[in-house]
Amino acid sequence: MRFPVVATALLFLAAGVCAQPADTLVIRNVTVVDVSDGGRATDDIADAVVVIEGDRIVTVGPAAKVDFPAGARVVDARGGFLVPGLIDCFAALNHQGHANA
Repeated sequence: MRFPVVATALLFLAAGVCAQPADTLVIRNVTVVDVSDGGRATDDIADAVVVIEGDRIVTVGPAAKVDFPAGARVVDARGGFLVPGLIDCFAALNHQGHANA
């Protein structure tokens, strides 16, 4: 008799954990740089909002057109740039000689 009660309790617990919304991160007031067309595109998005849920980018667009969920963690990146695919391009530069090369 105890097994069905414990199994039911575990089922409800698991359902509650799975039903939790993914962590949502919002980056706003940022310029998203358009890197399409080999970097020759000119469709940068000024005053953009980027919505990330868990490990996925779900929305990118102008602040006037993008809604995000209440309670999301918001990063104000005013004056910054977001470049898709760019990962610390200066990490290998050890000194000015590398930069000049």
